[in-house]
Amino acid sequence: MSVNPTLIRIFFDVVDSNINEDPNKKNMPRMDPETKHGLVTGECIKRHLRQTILERHGGKPGYGRLYIDNSASLQAKDEQAVREATGMSKSEFSEACKKDNSLRTLVSKHIAKTYFDVRFFGGVHARLLARQNGPVQVDVGCTVDPIHLVDRVKPKYKHPEILEKASVTKYGLYAVSCSVDNIAATKTGFAQEDLDVLLDAILHMFDSEKTQRRVKATVRKVVAFEQDASFDVPEWKLEGCVKATLNAGVEAPEKFEDYTITVDTAALPETVKVTTLA
Repeated sequence: MSVNPTLIRIFFDVVDSNINEDPNKKNMPRMDPETKHGLVTGECIKRHLRQTILERHGGKPGYGRLYIDNSASLQAKDEQAVREATGMSKSEFSEACKKDNSLRTLVSKHIAKTYFDVRFFGGVHARLLARQNGPVQVDVGCTVDPIHLVDRVKPKYKHPEILEKASVTKYGLYAVSCSVDNIAATKTGFAQEDLDVLLDAILHMFDSEKTQRRVKATVRKVVAFEQDASFDVPEWKLEGCVKATLNAGVEAPEKFEDYTITVDTAALPETVKVTTLA
């Protein structure tokens, strides 16, 4: 079943943690140098989503294999896909593509069907001279208010017996937008089941981090805006329907209860389906 254009607005908070290290700033939490708002990259969020999907849905057909991992080289995976989709060897495939370039599309679709991270986020297949644009795009996230960094002594990652000093975000409420493009979804085979899995992964994307005590992060609000193919409402307007504001008397937020998140959809047309998941 095909999917409609969908915007997903995500709010999560971080306590005494570094959700996204900046290698150019000695691995301190990412921050806008002018506004002091905390930042989190789309790649960071996608990393959490890939791992969560693998952990929660890896036993289902189509969700148990990652294209980007350490199991084999990308070249080896491309060559395996060529054999599975066409029955040809690497050299035979190269010769056949000179006469029928659509074979590259055939193999690309097979890769997207096999590896969910390509079906969701796209990928580059150097061996095939092909690139797939993924339907799921995640923007850079930003905290609602400026953050305050503090130094903490914590166990070193993968070496808990060693204590180290690290800069962390004392508290920050982050807002992130994730969009699903219906045209790209058709090309990679991203279907309604995939969208349901994506939404589930968003809700639980920090569960394993908390279990392993690496990051104290909690998803607080997820609102999905699904439109019909006409795409009547621009994304910036949909994003503006969900707002997080500080409660009266709070100057420096220290916990989620210092905020109120409201969803105002009164001005939206009936063609937009709004679903609040958290």
